[in-house]
Amino acid sequence: MIIDRYFGCIIKNHQGLFYKGFTQEFDKRLMENNTNLSCHKSVQRRWALAYFKEFETKIKALKEELQLKKPHFASIERVVSNFQAE
Repeated sequence: MIIDRYFGCIIKNHQGLFYKGFTQEFDKRLMENNTNLSCHKSVQRRWALAYFKEFETKIKALKEELQLKKPHFASIERVVSNFQAE
């Protein structure tokens, strides 16, 4: 039995810009964002994974993405800092 995994995630570039989203494969997604495979983010290259949380369903991961997209910059910095401290 194959178990689907979904992730809410935040990636950050060297300029301090954040991208918040969800994916099933954040390693693949990160690689795509750091190459020409994802043209809208590749211009601001060298993205690094700053935060992720695993979910059992796509719906839960999408809800996490919406929550991540709500807060202002200081809140995102707090989420990333708390994640790195764990």
